[in-house]
Amino acid sequence: MILDINFSNQGKISASTTSTGEGGNININAPENIDISGEGKISVETTGAGNAGTIEIETPNLTTTDGIDITASTTGDGNAGNINIITNNFNLEAGTTLTTETDSSGSAGDITINSETLTIGEGAKISATAKENATNTDTAENISINSNQLNIFGQLGIFAETQGEAPAGTLNLNTYNDNPDLNINFSNSGFISARTFSSGNGGNINLFAPESINITAYIPHDKM
Repeated sequence: MILDINFSNQGKISASTTSTGEGGNININAPENIDISGEGKISVETTGAGNAGTIEIETPNLTTTDGIDITASTTGDGNAGNINIITNNFNLEAGTTLTTETDSSGSAGDITINSETLTIGEGAKISATAKENATNTDTAENISINSNQLNIFGQLGIFAETQGEAPAGTLNLNTYNDNPDLNINFSNSGFISARTFSSGNGGNINLFAPESINITAYIPHDKM
């Protein structure tokens, strides 16, 4: 079974809370493929004291394209939700984003991706951000990716960052299903970063593989 989700006119799938109640979860699964496209958003959000829920997508093959935004966020005292992706092949294409963020006292959520192959295309990104008004210094948002082949083909990539006093999170890159090798391929100025733009501390980047880590980068001749 193939599940096609196509958005238009800024369509949205949302589970949110604006008060003390907990936000709901969004679970999307299909036994073969999931294709998500169009101008739209899948989100768990809180603007109050309640915590946002979790987005979980599980399928053998997942493709997101055309600017889809999958996000967990907080602008209140509650914590942002988590995003969990479980698949074999994950393609983020054409400016799509997978993000968690906080712009308040609540903490941003975590992103966890389990995918044998992960490809991040032109203008696509995976990010965890503490924005300018984020004040929670006790916890940070983390990104954990378990993959054997990580391809970053666009001008963005994977980053945890802070724009305020809250610290940036940690990026953990590990192999998928205990495979011995981790392969990372960069092109077109793609990058991995745990950075700070303000008084908050930058994060850490941890790479682990039982046997080898192979990192390659393609630099066009006109850039050399």
